[in-house]
Parts: sequence; structure tokens; C-alpha cells
Amino acid sequence: MPALYLPVAAIILGISVLQIANGILITILPISLTEAGYSIQAYSAVATAHSLSFLAGCLLSVRIIGAVGHIRAFAAYAAATSVTALSFAAAPDPALWMGLRLVTGFCSAGLFTVAESWLNEMTPNAHRGRVFSVYTIVQKVALVGGQFVLLITGGPVVLGLFMVASAFYSMSLIPVAMTRATTPSIAAIRTLPLRRLYRIAPAAVIGCASSGLINSAVASIGPIWGLQVGLGVGLAGAIPAMSQVGNLLAQWPLGRLSDRIDRRAVMLGASIVTVLVSLALALARPDSGWLLAVLFGLWGAASISTYGICVAHANDLAPRGTAVALSSSLLLCWGVGACAGPLVASTVMGWIGPRGLFLHGAAIAAVTSAFTAWRMTRRQAPPAEEREPFVNRPATSPIVGELAAPREPGR
Repeated sequence: MPALYLPVAAIILGISVLQIANGILITILPISLTEAGYSIQAYSAVATAHSLSFLAGCLLSVRIIGAVGHIRAFAAYAAATSVTALSFAAAPDPALWMGLRLVTGFCSAGLFTVAESWLNEMTPNAHRGRVFSVYTIVQKVALVGGQFVLLITGGPVVLGLFMVASAFYSMSLIPVAMTRATTPSIAAIRTLPLRRLYRIAPAAVIGCASSGLINSAVASIGPIWGLQVGLGVGLAGAIPAMSQVGNLLAQWPLGRLSDRIDRRAVMLGASIVTVLVSLALALARPDSGWLLAVLFGLWGAASISTYGICVAHANDLAPRGTAVALSSSLLLCWGVGACAGPLVASTVMGWIGPRGLFLHGAAIAAVTSAFTAWRMTRRQAPPAEEREPFVNRPATSPIVGELAAPREPGR
């Protein structure tokens, strides 16, 4: 078993170190702007800049990787992100930070494209589920660790935290640059047109887009929500991070359950839970810290876990050999929702206060539930024995692959 993970250990370690830095930034950036006196709409524009450039990175990074190779591309992206992390300390200015977030979004897409295309190339089909499960768990734990930084320090955001984030971005270079593993050949990335993708798996398209609308809003605005409801700086960063813990615990069992029943039933159940927990969070008292932490964990278990099951459902209906291209296209659907999510949620919060963040999520999840239930009446799910297991299909960032013609939409 160790021999299975040794060739990919450098990639997993590098991306996990990078995720610690990501966790630090996504926690301290919104709190920094809020403490500087800027509105929640100002930070929403900063978050949207990151999402827009992430979409651009998904489309353009493969050309860059093809020109210079995986290791050089990873080094360039990590170095640029490290410098950018330090630049945030220059001044808490929304216009400056929008420009910096354009850099981090583009580089993040490139870094994950490098890592996951490399893992996909090096891992045999028989072991891909185990390798990507380890990859997902390790980098998720690293992200959560970074998000808890303010709870550990117990104080306000200071220059040193940006320096720590920059250091972790730089350190992610070390295992990747030192690896002796073989780098993969590059194939052109392709995506399915949205209309064709919708004809293949409409529930998956709507599910991914709504996941972006809901999850990006909470991920980017959650710390600001914590400050607005009266949590301290440390808890404002730590309690929203519990959503990642919930996702970490729930992704595998929900995926295994979706292997045994109609995946849309799991998607429907998760959406309904998201509605209920979002309403509970909108009504919860800010002085009940443990209750908030538990509710965020349940929210993450239901809402964040939905994306992977949507990708698996789409793969059930797509032809063999299109899993990577389909995942990439669905990530673009998620990204479109992620661009709008923070802006819509912040607008709602401006109208009705902090609880608007979760009322926004509850409304979108309710619409998604209704659409998914309707789709279940329009098409039967393929039999379980004809589906590839959920764990054999990584549903994360886009990775390199070829595109085949989709199945007939009437299936």
C-alpha cells in the first residue's frame, strides 16, 4: 500500500500545504475589510473577482501547462500567489484587493489543474478512488486548519498572518519541485456546451450552479456574518469553518449511499436538509456557540457535499471516457454560480440584516429541491449495477482529458 501513494505523495503534500494558506486567506480577508470599516458589498466584489478569474484559469491554464510543463507551471503559480498574499498587507483597500484576487483566482485554478491532472495520469484505474479519497481528505483537513488560524491566535488580523500565508504558498513548492515522479503528457482540455450538458443531466447542472450560489456566499461572507451577529474575531473565523468539517465527515457516506440508490434522491435529501439548517442558522442565537458550530457542520455536510454527487450523477448519463471533460464543464457551472453568490447574498443581507445570508441559501436550496424532485418524475435513474462507483470519480477541480460524444439525452 505505501508503494501506491509514494509516487503521488509530493503532489498531495504540496497541494495540502497550499490549502493551509488558502484557509488563512479566506478567513482573514473578509474580517480585515470589515474591521477597516468597509461594507459587506465591498468584500463581495473582492470575492467575485476571485471567482471570475478562477473561471478564466480553468479555461487557460492547460495552455500554460502545455507550454512549460507541470512542475514549472506549479512553481510559477505558487510564486505568484505567494507574492500576492504579501501584497494584501499593503492596505485594506477593496479596489487593490480586487486586483490581487484576480491573480489568486487564476493561479488557484492553475495549481489545482496541475495537481489533479498529474494525479489522474499517475494513478491506475483500480486505485484511483483510494488515491483521490486520500487527496481530498488531506487537503480538506489542511484547509480547515488554515481557517482556524484566528481562533488559535485569538487576536485581530495582523501583518504577520499575511506573511504566514505567503510562507505556506512558498513552501508548497518544495515537495513538488523536489519530486522525481514522471510528469504527464498534456492533452487539450475541452468542455461540453452548456445546452448539451443540460440535455444530458439537467439536475446535475442546476445542482452545481446552485451549489456555487450558496456555498461561495457562505465561504466568503461567513466570517463577516459572524462579526455582524456579535461573535468575536476568533469565533467569526472558526465557526463557519465547521462547515468544512461537516463536509469532510459526510462526503464519503453520502457518496456511498448514492451508489446504492438514485443519486438524485441523495441530492434532493441534501437540498432539503440545507433548507432546514439554513433556516435554523437564520434564527439561531449568536450566544449559542456550540449550537452554531453544530449547525454549520450539518450545513456543510448537506450543502457542500452536493457538488460531488451532482458530478457523479452526470457521469452516470454520459458516455464512457468523458468523466474529466464533464467534471470540468460542471465546475464551470459551479463557477458561474460562485461569481453571483456573494453579490446576491450581500444584497439580501443589506435589506434584512445578517440572517439574509442563510435565507438566501434556503431559498435557492428550496428551488433546487423542487427542480430535482420534478426531474425524478421525468427520467428513471440507471440501474446501480451499470454505474461506476462514486469513489472512482474525483469531483473536484478540472483535470485534463479528452471529450467524446454524449449519450442521447432521452436516456
